[in-house]
Amino acid sequence: MKLAALALCAVASSASADDEQPPAPPPGEAAPTPAELAERIDALEESADKVDVLEERIANVHEQVTMLAPLRRFISVFLDVGWFSAGGNGAGVRSDVGHRYVRDYNGVPAEWVLIGDPLSTTVNTLGEPADLGVSRAIEDDTIDSDGNPTFIVNTVGLSIGRALPHGISVAALVELLPRSGPDIIAVEYAHIDYRPSNKLNLVLAAGKVDSVLGIEYRAQDAPDRLGITPSLLCRYLCGRPYGVRAHLDHEGVDLSALVATGNTFQERFERDPRLASATAPTIAAHAQYLVPIANGIKVGASASFGPQDGQSELHVHQWHYGFDLRVQEVEKLALQAEFIQGKQQGSSTGLSQSLDVMSDPDTIAPRCSLADCLRYKAAYGMASYRASRWFTPYARVDWRDARHQRGSDFLYVSRVVRGTIGAQLALNSRILAKVEYTYNHELLGPQFPNDVLTTSIVVSTEP
Repeated sequence: MKLAALALCAVASSASADDEQPPAPPPGEAAPTPAELAERIDALEESADKVDVLEERIANVHEQVTMLAPLRRFISVFLDVGWFSAGGNGAGVRSDVGHRYVRDYNGVPAEWVLIGDPLSTTVNTLGEPADLGVSRAIEDDTIDSDGNPTFIVNTVGLSIGRALPHGISVAALVELLPRSGPDIIAVEYAHIDYRPSNKLNLVLAAGKVDSVLGIEYRAQDAPDRLGITPSLLCRYLCGRPYGVRAHLDHEGVDLSALVATGNTFQERFERDPRLASATAPTIAAHAQYLVPIANGIKVGASASFGPQDGQSELHVHQWHYGFDLRVQEVEKLALQAEFIQGKQQGSSTGLSQSLDVMSDPDTIAPRCSLADCLRYKAAYGMASYRASRWFTPYARVDWRDARHQRGSDFLYVSRVVRGTIGAQLALNSRILAKVEYTYNHELLGPQFPNDVLTTSIVVSTEP
């Protein structure tokens, strides 16, 4: 009986299917012709081809992203843009016309006896002055604002760092400075590091390495610096020489040593076509001890000695020493201070083989004509207060007393004190906004307008 019922259902279903007709086209619409159907098929095939191409492009992009993803671990980029306004013509020096303030000018013409400080009107982390004015020791006027308020792209930085097997790593920083004249490309540092043991925090580095003098050099790049501008000391401490560097941090003792070609002056502002002396290296060292008081007080001392740059005589030397102090954050307040003193001996005799400044051997060279004479003292103190996670105001006072002569070309006598107030706003881990005002006061000669208001926004791809 069940089989018979199933058979009857199948016959009825078949008959019902035979009675159904294809759906009729809507009223007023004719059935598509074979040509129209063929055109529609071609359009569908063309759309399918476009989808295939798009899918292929997506696959290629995905492959490229997959290949580049590991680079995020060792390549980062930062951009520093800002605006500034400097008083007067933007320069920090004036000529001592008539030798009114500098009496011992050693035969230098009055227009080239300069008082003030060419780097007192710095506007960015690189330490570039708003304008150089009549400066002669520093001639590359990269901004040349002439006292006009200016928007500026301070720097575009590309940082590379990668750890390799066997305790080896590489690090480099290249900065592009877009300027109204030729753009500038600067390799700030590039070195190979070696860590011989995981049990000891010892790092050996070779290449273009960090200084070891003082402490300001440790946070001098735009993403790392609390404020905007460097202190008046940084020109002597923040250079990155070519050489070999060792750093050991162990149980509250921090030791650094450097064997380098040349000094640790910032070459960006005191470039010299003459090579640094290769007869013997410059030796520098720094020692710091963590005093276990409150959150810690770090007390340090540093020194360097070697042949003076720009000439080849061993007896013409340069030396430097300094002391530093850092009070780590207590009740949201942090302090740091440095004092330095140094000298480049200079020379008027002992003609270098690489210099042909006199054709007559009986001619008496002007003082300091074969190698610059420079002596300097400088100091700064800085306090910062972390008011909140994102807002940190700070204040700094710095001072410099220096005398710099190059034959009859120029004589600088700089006695300047500056007061700086500013604030950093950490909008997030990758975006910093900073504002800073610097008051300049000349301790020698007349006062002139050269205060600076400057701002900076730093955006990094990595926190």
